[in-house]
Amino acid sequence: MMVASSRMPPPRAVAKILASVPELATNPELAKSFRDQIVSARLVEVRRIIDQGVERGDLRKDIDYELAHEFLFGPVYYRLLLSGSALDRKLASRIVDTFLRAFGP
Repeated sequence: MMVASSRMPPPRAVAKILASVPELATNPELAKSFRDQIVSARLVEVRRIIDQGVERGDLRKDIDYELAHEFLFGPVYYRLLLSGSALDRKLASRIVDTFLRAFGP
């Protein structure tokens, strides 16, 4: 079974990302850099974890990696950028439980 990571970025890193978000919409060079350095690294990590889940039989073999990535990180960024709701272990567990129901065999 997949387990949510307890690693959270340091508060300064979160603040830096949040401060740059408005500029991502208007600065194509910054947006590309963000995608290349942040999003791509997360996608590689998610793919590795998903592959482990597929090998164990926890996830479908035909999983859409990009959709899975967006599904996992979307709620986190929504809370960071829009709602301001807590990022805690309870949320991580809910995301993983829902993910397994959506993408399980």
